[in-house]
Amino acid sequence: MITEYFHVLLILTSLWPGLPTSHKEAPLTPQERYGSIEGSVLTSEGVPVAGAWVYSFDYGPSMVTKTNANGRFTLSSLSQGKHLILAYKQSDRFPNPVSTFYSEAPKAEPFPVIDVQEGQTVTGVIIRLGPKASQLLIRIIDSTTRRPITDAEVSMNHLGKPFTLLKTGANTLQGDFRYEVLVPAEVPLELRVTAQRYEAWRYQGKLLFTPNSRKELLVSLRRRAR
Repeated sequence: MITEYFHVLLILTSLWPGLPTSHKEAPLTPQERYGSIEGSVLTSEGVPVAGAWVYSFDYGPSMVTKTNANGRFTLSSLSQGKHLILAYKQSDRFPNPVSTFYSEAPKAEPFPVIDVQEGQTVTGVIIRLGPKASQLLIRIIDSTTRRPITDAEVSMNHLGKPFTLLKTGANTLQGDFRYEVLVPAEVPLELRVTAQRYEAWRYQGKLLFTPNSRKELLVSLRRRAR
């Protein structure tokens, strides 16, 4: 009878996998429900980058961490599936590549897409930041009073590529009324400055930066006729 019972039980569980049996797998712990990624952030020359921000680009909340003194990082609590891993360090002129203004530059480095499994750690991931960006400093003043304009906005994109648009947002009433923007080198750019009650201003000619350079612009806006 006992042998017949187990034979019937075996047949039933094969037909209905959800039928409870005397043997169950242990449920995953909260830590095992997620995976992690370990790796390094390097320059295009292979030099480790300390203090770089590293994050997974997801449509939901993203996990964020920072590299240690040796350029190494660990991203934990990642859900199962594929994650695009991005890194940047603004202070060293490595801009956040989430903007197409930077990621579409010809010499931009591709960033890795990592397949994460529950309870596993993907090791040896290398993220390269590519060449350093150049720096643009813009001061915006009233053409008549020569005073700073406090509600101006700067818009830039690659020449002929409007989808690479980058906007700075309007400046505030505090500070020295200037913008400092990182720009990809060796990429022709279009630049536009707007402000309430002023005529729009466009850079005339080709705006082009040499690698790791710095350029200053003084933009003088004219008030619109009432």
